[in-house]
Amino acid sequence: MDPSALRELGLQTSLDDPPLLLRKSVHKPKLFDVPLEFESEIRASNHLPELRICTWNVLAPSYALQKSFPDVKPEYLKISHRRKLLYEVISLLNADAICLQEIEGLEEWQAHLVGLGYATAFAQRPGRADGCLIGWLRSRLRCVDTLSLSFDDCLAMQQLPLSVHSRFARKNVALVVELDLEGRRFLLATTHLYWGSEHEDVRSWQLQVLLEHAATRFGCQKPLALCGDLNMLSSGDAYKFLRHGSLEVPRKFRNVERFLVDRDISKAAKPLRLLGLDVSVESPEEREERPEAALGLRIARVPVVTRAAREARVLVSASKRLVNRADAALAYFIDAREFELSLAKLCIDLAVDLGPERFFTRCVKCNGLVLPLASNEKELCPSSCCGRRCWTMSLLTQEQDRATAFGAPANGIPLFTCTLCGQIYWFSHDLGSASARARLQVENLVNLVEELKRATPSDAAELGEGVPTESRPDKAEAFSSARFLRDGGGRLEHPWSLRSAFEDVEEDGAVSNSKYGFHGCIDYIWLSPEFRPSRRLRLPKVADFEKEPGKPLPSMVSSTWPSDHWPLAVDLVLS
Repeated sequence: MDPSALRELGLQTSLDDPPLLLRKSVHKPKLFDVPLEFESEIRASNHLPELRICTWNVLAPSYALQKSFPDVKPEYLKISHRRKLLYEVISLLNADAICLQEIEGLEEWQAHLVGLGYATAFAQRPGRADGCLIGWLRSRLRCVDTLSLSFDDCLAMQQLPLSVHSRFARKNVALVVELDLEGRRFLLATTHLYWGSEHEDVRSWQLQVLLEHAATRFGCQKPLALCGDLNMLSSGDAYKFLRHGSLEVPRKFRNVERFLVDRDISKAAKPLRLLGLDVSVESPEEREERPEAALGLRIARVPVVTRAAREARVLVSASKRLVNRADAALAYFIDAREFELSLAKLCIDLAVDLGPERFFTRCVKCNGLVLPLASNEKELCPSSCCGRRCWTMSLLTQEQDRATAFGAPANGIPLFTCTLCGQIYWFSHDLGSASARARLQVENLVNLVEELKRATPSDAAELGEGVPTESRPDKAEAFSSARFLRDGGGRLEHPWSLRSAFEDVEEDGAVSNSKYGFHGCIDYIWLSPEFRPSRRLRLPKVADFEKEPGKPLPSMVSSTWPSDHWPLAVDLVLS
């Protein structure tokens, strides 16, 4: 008898019930010695509706590559070997609703799930072969509404710097369904967020967008279960955002004052320094170490990118490949064909302070601070505390001789000096002088910035006004995620109270993903308070399949296990 029919008769099934184990199977799913079993049950009220929710990343064939799993035999990575194991695990999980990530070959998956009694909804990743799927038993659940969301589409609604768009456009999607269980409606959401420890801001923004759109479409009063491969650890910002309902991220693209310029466009350093900004330039040695090939530039460590991160500088480059690197968290693209225009856009996009009082306070040669050069004893030693007049006069003479050596006029006009390289500066009324040209360059850049500001849509328009209502969240909801992109940080908030169903084991060695060289608990089931867990599928721990202490854990994919992820499942009471 089908497990769903048993439930309708009031019989509680578990993963070791005979009807499931008696099914004929060529392969028996097994991860080393880890059993696919539930923990002991916490009894719940018989008067409330119950259901089982599961989530699992099934490893799409496009990503089951030998280079990604060097410790796995090639034949075990083939979908022809893994498919039967995948289907068997799905049957054993016996879920009322199941969230699956990395679904590739949709027609085949849908045919199999329909055969098990599921209806399905699917969200295709743009430009990728896989996507996210939610299935629900037709005999127990009724679908009221669905929402498919591409995070990249949300970027297209705003005018963003290329570097910001490149950083956040990661071809990830989310799917939300509103389901009805015996007259109680709830939301079930799944997503596969972007990976990498250096992309906490991307994941946090993606979660913000998902929850904003869910609240706009369905309201925020319904119970919510958020499941999927979230690619985050419990110590990360994205986790804290879900758990606490808000997150404050430093605004990295507001009032920027520190830059590191790609040596290929080193001429950008001068106008920015004239504005009084702290601008360093990639050294010849750093430029020489930068790989030229596209593949090498994408995967190798690049010194200028590393230094920009270490010194908290925005990397300014005319190389799109350099700006688009995963580790270039702070980067800005300059179009060398429209150099002045690109610099003006940089000042606007990064909210650069263009206060006149700071102009000409940086040395255009070495980036040192420029200060007035003393012209008398009082300026050289204003407190007159040293009491050594002969020493002061000698030092003053040396300064005057140094200024004369630089060709400074001796007519008493104010002189300035760089505190690092000693370069002498002065302002001349001669229209052909270097100082006059510098003044004109600053004046032209500031005027261009003002022109662009007048021609640029207002903040309100950039945050969604003028966009058709049906294709955007309302203004109040859109503000948080949209402003976050433009500022490179800020405050994110969501209206749900959520807790991870496995939070007590996430920092206790639990493992939901193991791919040679990495392991951790990165898959989740987040629940609002209306869901009361009564039983959970046991998560494996490091000790369950650690071969040698101190060595990388083996990949989960094996002859008897079809994915690099372990499924999560929870039996719930919906109050």
